[in-house]
Amino acid sequence: MEDSNKEYQLVKKACQELGEHFETVQIFVSRHEQGIEDGTLDASWGVGNFFARYGQIRFWLKQQEDSKEDYPPEG
Repeated sequence: MEDSNKEYQLVKKACQELGEHFETVQIFVSRHEQGIEDGTLDASWGVGNFFARYGQIRFWLKQQEDSKEDYPPEG
């Protein structure tokens, strides 16, 4: 999503508001949208220490990978 896009601005605003209460915030959002090339709009924004956010994302990804066998495949 582009900077001028309303949805992008909502994500940025929410991130900044949460950043007033937390040391780091990173938000990822997506939405299916017909009529665009790959069919998905996405946006992300973060505030706070970059390395802390990066480490938190890596930790979350590892947890998801470790627990994926606990969930049946979709479909």
